[in-house]
Amino acid sequence: MTKIEIVEPDEAEEADYYVCISLTNPLTFPDNMIDACCKCGNAIQHRPHYPVGVSKICMSCIKPDMERDAKNGELTMQITPETAKEVAEYLHKKSAN
Repeated sequence: MTKIEIVEPDEAEEADYYVCISLTNPLTFPDNMIDACCKCGNAIQHRPHYPVGVSKICMSCIKPDMERDAKNGELTMQITPETAKEVAEYLHKKSAN
């Protein structure tokens, strides 16, 4: 079973990775920051309030680990309240269009 936890920013700083999306033009959010995946080096984008000190990784690189963990019932994803709110607002806006 996949578990999603809403955690405070200081707790998020203990995560193994900060999963990011590929770079798009335009950016998904105009204030997104651009960086490189810690494994493959591809361009990624992330929110400006990412957990400091956590390695940023792209979806392509983390996918095998996530699939393995999900298969073993060990997949846990964390999201901060601020990011959860932003994602909910984005999805609501996108579904209204």
